Amino acid sequence: MRFLVRAVLSGVLVAAVSGTENGVAAPRAAAGSASWRLTSPALFDLRVTATAIDPHLPSTIYVGGYTGGGFRSNVAIYRSDDFGRTWHRIQNGLGGLSVSSLWLNPGDPEVLYAGVYGGGVFKSLDRGEIWTRLTVGQLPWVGSLVLDERHPDTLYVSIGGDGNYKTADAGNTWTPFPGPPGTPGAIVVWLFVPDPSTDGRLYASD
Repeated sequence: MRFLVRAVLSGVLVAAVSGTENGVAAPRAAAGSASWRLTSPALFDLRVTATAIDPHLPSTIYVGGYTGGGFRSNVAIYRSDDFGRTWHRIQNGLGGLSVSSLWLNPGDPEVLYAGVYGGGVFKSLDRGEIWTRLTVGQLPWVGSLVLDERHPDTLYVSIGGDGNYKTADAGNTWTPFPGPPGTPGAIVVWLFVPDPSTDGRLYASD
């Protein structure tokens, strides 16, 4: 389970929880409080695997995941503009089995990126209404996609059976790079974390 806290609005913490079944938890709490109030309803059959919150407008929450199961599952992304009370499905142009990663450009929250297992890497320029598949690697098995929030045009992706790639121009071009020492390049990395204090340093877990 991932508990993501992105912003404080008028003394209220806004968070989103992934790794849940039949919906997303989008709780709110007063800053410094130990109690939370759940504001979101269940989202049909959605298994939540990725979340994002607009840093400039924390009432806007994105959740990604899948419906169904196994190789019969279907990718799904929803957006809420009211702290999780109501949700709008946004996936025009998306394909694949499950959302593995979901990121907003912190300098331009109109721009989103989604790593989709069985689908590839996708980008939206309109808050998720329309998605375009980016050209990276040869296979669609995205395990991890991460955006460097200090340099938001820089992203890293690991693709199972293919390798690891980096872009420094918002997904227009990609360059391969080696995985963690001692691992074959085709082994998927399930988690990338850029070092917030050192440019170019990346932590990885497979």
